[in-house]
Amino acid sequence: MCPMTDLHCHTLCSVDDGAKNVEQMQEMLDIAYSDGIRTICFTPHFKIHHFRDEEDISRYNEKIKESFALACDYVASSHPDMMLYLGNEIMYHHDIYESIANKRCSRLGNSSYSLVEFSPDTPFFEIKTALLNLTRKGVRPVLAHIERYADVSKNVERARELKELGVLIQVNASSITRLKFGKGARFVKKLF
Repeated sequence: MCPMTDLHCHTLCSVDDGAKNVEQMQEMLDIAYSDGIRTICFTPHFKIHHFRDEEDISRYNEKIKESFALACDYVASSHPDMMLYLGNEIMYHHDIYESIANKRCSRLGNSSYSLVEFSPDTPFFEIKTALLNLTRKGVRPVLAHIERYADVSKNVERARELKELGVLIQVNASSITRLKFGKGARFVKKLF
C-alpha cells in the first residue's frame, strides 16, 4: 500500500467538530493508520466570526495545541512512523491575510500553504479574486473541498483557472470513495 497523506482532517479532540474525547481521537488515528495514512495535517476550523475577541482566539488556539500534543504523544507510542502537523481550515474573511500573518490561525504545518474555505454560494469571481490576493501576498492557498462551491463546480475550466494562479485544490475523500451520482461526482471525475 502506498502511504497516504490526509491534508484536511478534523480529528483533534474537543475542538470544533473533531473527536468528542481522547479515546475517540485515538481510535480515529488508529483507523487512519490502518487505512495507510502516514501523514496527517489537523485542520480545525478558524471562523473569525465565532470569536468575541483576541482572548477568545487565544483560548481556542491553546485548546488546539493541547489536543495536538495529546495526539503526538499517542502516535509516538502507537504509530511511530506517522507524522502529524497542525494547520487550520480558514473560513475566508476580509482580514484573512492579517489573521494568517498575525498567527491567529495556522498555515499547514508551518509551511507557506493555507487551507481556505468559502461559503458554498460564493461566486467564482469572489473566490478567484480572494485567492489571487492571497497569492500576491505570499500565501499559497489550498482551496478546501472545491466540489462544494456551486459556481465553481458548474465548469471545470474554473478549477483550471485557479490552478493556473497557483492555487492547490483539495477534494473531500468522500467525493471520491463513495459511489455517488450527480453533478458533484461528475465534476470531481472531470478534475481528475
